[in-house]
Amino acid sequence: MYVFARAPVWVPEQPTSAGTSADMVPFYRSHNPAATQRADSRLKPTKHVVSTVHGTRTVLLDSRSGRYFGLDEVGSRIWQLAEAGLPPSGIAEKLAEEYDAPADRLEQDVQEFITELKDSRLLEDR
Repeated sequence: MYVFARAPVWVPEQPTSAGTSADMVPFYRSHNPAATQRADSRLKPTKHVVSTVHGTRTVLLDSRSGRYFGLDEVGSRIWQLAEAGLPPSGIAEKLAEEYDAPADRLEQDVQEFITELKDSRLLEDR
């Protein structure tokens, strides 16, 4: 139904340093979408994501990691509706009006896709 592809990223070698221990500790954020996601939550792109539309496709750039993501037509439509602030249920309803697919299947697909976007830190709750 949608394409969510990560483009390979070239990362130049970084010189190593003997920095302080605080510099050397990686940052990990616990993320459990099921625990933090509400059915009525409105969505927005994270501040470090830049998007552009190319025909019926959307390209997302995570400016923090330098990674690109490509969305097909349906993925692009979901992204547009999320940018407009619709909750996942509203996105599924809108897609049900626009596409010939069962509403319950659309709702499940939208939820899974939004979870992928959130796990990739491209989308967040408002």
